[in-house]
Amino acid sequence: MERYFFHIEDGETLQDEQGLELRNIEAARQEAVAVMAQYLRDRPDDIWNERPVTVTVQDDQGMTLFCVITSGHNAAAVGGKRVADRPGGA
Repeated sequence: MERYFFHIEDGETLQDEQGLELRNIEAARQEAVAVMAQYLRDRPDDIWNERPVTVTVQDDQGMTLFCVITSGHNAAAVGGKRVADRPGGA
């Protein structure tokens, strides 16, 4: 079993100092998705801050193996006038 560390970056870095022992990199990938899902459940408004939320996974040597990245982006309709409100809009 290898130890994997799941660091979260959301404008600040939340370092995983403990890590988890998992059987392989595929298990680490699944855990990274679960970490992101839990983060989004706990802090759903954070993805609307115009910056991505990233879970970076490192091995016990500090080598970055992969990242899970998510962000939310408002369409123009949310940020201002709706099409129907514009001159000539439907």
